[in-house]
Amino acid sequence: MLVRAGSAPVATPATAFAWTVPLLFDEVERRLHEPGVAPNVIYDSALGYVTRLGQLQLCEEKTIIGGVRVAPLR
Repeated sequence: MLVRAGSAPVATPATAFAWTVPLLFDEVERRLHEPGVAPNVIYDSALGYVTRLGQLQLCEEKTIIGGVRVAPLR
Protein backbone atom coordinates (compact mmCIF):
# COMPACT_ATOMS: atom_id res chain seq x y z
CA MET A 1 0.00 0.00 0.00
CA LEU A 2 1.15 3.51 -0.74
CA VAL A 3 0.05 6.55 1.23
CA ARG A 4 1.04 10.10 0.39
CA ALA A 5 0.09 13.13 2.46
CA GLY A 6 -3.15 14.66 1.25
CA SER A 7 -4.22 11.71 -0.89
CA ALA A 8 -6.14 8.48 -0.39
CA PRO A 9 -4.15 5.28 0.31
CA VAL A 10 -3.67 2.83 -2.54
CA ALA A 11 -3.60 -0.90 -1.75
CA THR A 12 -2.33 -3.71 -3.95
CA PRO A 13 -3.93 -5.92 -5.03
CA ALA A 14 -7.01 -3.81 -5.72
CA THR A 15 -9.13 -6.15 -3.55
CA ALA A 16 -6.98 -5.46 -0.44
CA PHE A 17 -8.09 -3.03 2.27
CA ALA A 18 -5.96 0.11 2.49
CA TRP A 19 -5.07 0.26 6.20
CA THR A 20 -3.52 3.44 7.49
CA VAL A 21 -1.95 3.81 10.95
CA PRO A 22 -4.97 5.80 12.24
CA LEU A 23 -7.36 3.16 10.88
CA LEU A 24 -5.36 0.40 12.61
CA PHE A 25 -5.70 2.20 15.95
CA ASP A 26 -9.41 2.79 15.29
CA GLU A 27 -9.84 -0.96 14.74
CA VAL A 28 -8.03 -1.75 18.01
CA GLU A 29 -10.32 0.74 19.81
CA ARG A 30 -13.40 -0.86 18.26
CA ARG A 31 -12.29 -4.34 19.40
CA LEU A 32 -11.69 -3.05 22.95
CA HIS A 33 -15.39 -2.17 23.22
CA GLU A 34 -16.74 -5.34 21.58
CA PRO A 35 -18.54 -7.53 24.16
CA GLY A 36 -17.02 -10.96 24.75
CA VAL A 37 -13.83 -10.19 22.85
CA ALA A 38 -10.30 -9.89 24.25
CA PRO A 39 -8.03 -8.15 21.72
CA ASN A 40 -4.38 -9.15 21.42
CA VAL A 41 -2.28 -6.40 19.88
CA ILE A 42 1.40 -6.40 18.90
CA TYR A 43 3.10 -3.09 18.18
CA ASP A 44 6.28 -2.22 16.28
CA SER A 45 8.95 -1.73 18.97
CA ALA A 46 10.59 1.25 17.25
CA LEU A 47 7.68 3.22 15.78
CA GLY A 48 4.70 2.00 17.84
CA TYR A 49 2.22 1.21 15.07
CA VAL A 50 0.04 -1.94 15.12
CA THR A 51 1.73 -4.88 13.37
CA ARG A 52 -0.82 -7.53 14.39
CA LEU A 53 -4.32 -7.51 15.81
CA GLY A 54 -5.84 -10.72 17.05
CA GLN A 55 -8.78 -11.49 19.24
CA LEU A 56 -9.76 -14.16 21.71
CA GLN A 57 -13.44 -15.00 21.55
CA LEU A 58 -15.05 -18.13 22.97
CA CYS A 59 -11.58 -19.56 23.73
CA GLU A 60 -10.56 -19.23 20.07
CA GLU A 61 -7.70 -16.96 18.98
CA LYS A 62 -7.93 -15.55 15.48
CA THR A 63 -5.85 -13.03 13.59
CA ILE A 64 -7.80 -10.03 12.35
CA ILE A 65 -4.89 -8.05 10.88
CA GLY A 66 -1.34 -9.34 10.53
CA GLY A 67 1.95 -8.74 8.81
CA VAL A 68 1.70 -4.95 8.84
CA ARG A 69 4.89 -3.14 7.85
CA VAL A 70 5.39 0.59 7.48
CA ALA A 71 8.28 2.07 5.55
CA PRO A 72 9.00 5.76 5.03
CA LEU A 73 8.57 7.13 1.53
CA ARG A 74 11.71 8.33 -0.17
